[in-house]
Amino acid sequence: MKKYPVNKIIVLLATGLVLRAFFYYHPPVNTLKVGDAAPAFAITLTDGKTLKSEDLKGKPLVLLE
Repeated sequence: MKKYPVNKIIVLLATGLVLRAFFYYHPPVNTLKVGDAAPAFAITLTDGKTLKSEDLKGKPLVLLE
């Protein structure tokens, strides 16, 4: 079995990760700005109920990333 230097393996892995990030990252096409209307959405809550964006219309809302 051939031995490879650990430093060489680390450099190859790091290079692969950088290339992957560079070639696979696609910025979002439509980004919202402060004050833009939120797109329509619906999510299922942990209690099984569905929450729709229209249910929140007119209410203050803070979204965290």
